Amino acid sequence: MTDEMRHFSGDRGITTVVLMRGEERLSSTEVIPMTMQVGHARLRMDGIGGVATAEEHRYKGYSRRVLEEAMSLMTAGDAVLTTLYGIPNFYPKYGYATLGPEPIIELQTLEERTRFPDGLTVRDGEPGDLPALRRLYRNETSTAIGALVRDDDWWIWGMLDEALKPDANQVRVVVRDNMVVGYAWKAATCWWMEHWTRHKPDGFKIGEAFAADAEAADGVLAMCRLWSLDEKREQVAMAIPVTGQVGAAARLQNVNVLERYGDETEFMGRSTGLVALLRAMRPKLESRWRTVIGSMQSFAITVVTGGERATVIGNEQGIEIRTGGDGDIKVAIDPGNVARLVLGGFNPNRVLERLGAPKSVVPVLSLLFPQRFPYIYPADRF
Repeated sequence: MTDEMRHFSGDRGITTVVLMRGEERLSSTEVIPMTMQVGHARLRMDGIGGVATAEEHRYKGYSRRVLEEAMSLMTAGDAVLTTLYGIPNFYPKYGYATLGPEPIIELQTLEERTRFPDGLTVRDGEPGDLPALRRLYRNETSTAIGALVRDDDWWIWGMLDEALKPDANQVRVVVRDNMVVGYAWKAATCWWMEHWTRHKPDGFKIGEAFAADAEAADGVLAMCRLWSLDEKREQVAMAIPVTGQVGAAARLQNVNVLERYGDETEFMGRSTGLVALLRAMRPKLESRWRTVIGSMQSFAITVVTGGERATVIGNEQGIEIRTGGDGDIKVAIDPGNVARLVLGGFNPNRVLERLGAPKSVVPVLSLLFPQRFPYIYPADRF
């Protein structure tokens, strides 16, 4: 019987790519359409999830065929990036590279800093809080790197709405003048938090925390300490980046900030459309370039990525992205390292050095693609 590759459309625009033999599923994966915030740019990104091969059909190359089909589907579509959370030593063959570290903030003690700033109160989350939680998430992630754009119909809001039901004990909020100005969510039912808890069961875990300002962030941290004292009396571990309000406030207290790096594993990605990606990033690239116009020489650098090439031109008029014809100098950057540069999870000088890039392009590309801290919140992971 001949094997056949099929595509099945599902909810939320998800396409399931399945290798079938008759009506038997041999191997499959999901292509999940998303939008990622990268500074002021919003990039179409496809997530890869649910990679699975039936036990009796493993080690036969079926997952490779499915991933290759998924890559063809994505590169033919409108996504400019693809990301996934991967097992070690499997995804680089499809062009994926690790995009940055996994941060964890651990509050060292529970008894200190448990007093709330004047004017703040704390309570359990309630169903009517959802609009305020949306506002807090969107305000803080509107210029973040890597956070997913959550439209009103984004499925995570339904998950959070369930977490706000009476007796769910999943969300607590900080209130000022009858307005919710901060929240913490365990997000205990999302797969990544379940995975973390399974591998490290100790600790009181928070999967998402946001605050309107520094005072509210202090309130969120105090709230999490008291929440743990109420329940488990264990160290609070928060899966949040240090770049947000709560993460920044935590760094002024007694905490451990952990950054776990993986060798070709965990948060990984690659470009799926070089020209469209650079054009989507052009306004941000231009804003960075304008800070040095007059002090840095104009340039025309052609980036070659697989079968694609695009020329980035910087001069007194700003930044332009062109196709056809080469610039003054060429640099070959594979799709995984294109994603690394765009999201900024590593020092760009080191990334370019390891690629053997011409020395003359390093100052320019390091300016255009500075180091940042890309992060997708656990509830959004796939």
